[in-house]
Amino acid sequence: MSFLGLRRIEVTRMDVRDIYLDEGMYYVRIHGKGHSDKDAELPITDEIVKPIHDYWHARTDIFDNDSPVFSTHARRGVDRLTPSFISKMVKAKLRSIGLDDKMFTCHSLRHSAAVLSRKAGSNEYKVQQMLRQKNMRPTEQYIKSARQSKTNEATAIINLGRSYQTYLQ
Repeated sequence: MSFLGLRRIEVTRMDVRDIYLDEGMYYVRIHGKGHSDKDAELPITDEIVKPIHDYWHARTDIFDNDSPVFSTHARRGVDRLTPSFISKMVKAKLRSIGLDDKMFTCHSLRHSAAVLSRKAGSNEYKVQQMLRQKNMRPTEQYIKSARQSKTNEATAIINLGRSYQTYLQ
């Protein structure tokens, strides 16, 4: 979510078949907010795919291409994660890396993705496309809010980056 700018609903709607390899590049199909089907595709890097594949190898349930990418193993069996569960999980992770403020939420990862992409050299149009936003206004707001709270965002991005690098090791 912090590297692709995915919304929590988009994460819950992803099936195993939606992450695929084509001509040496991984892609993910997105069923966006307010859309009736999976109508967007994003390229994803090996660094993003590796933890997902690691998770799949660690799963104890039997799953196939129609299964959710991420599942919960609740008392009732295997289910899709819910948006509220994702929010709680992300909030717990943010707290664990020292971002224990109500301003840091699951949606903050979307902001972080916009800021990281911009800092990596993407122009605002490319950021807008990555976030699948119809107009430029929300993208501009993300980038503007990042400029206004540079210290907080830098701390969040640095902590998220460190946490991700720790996972990869």
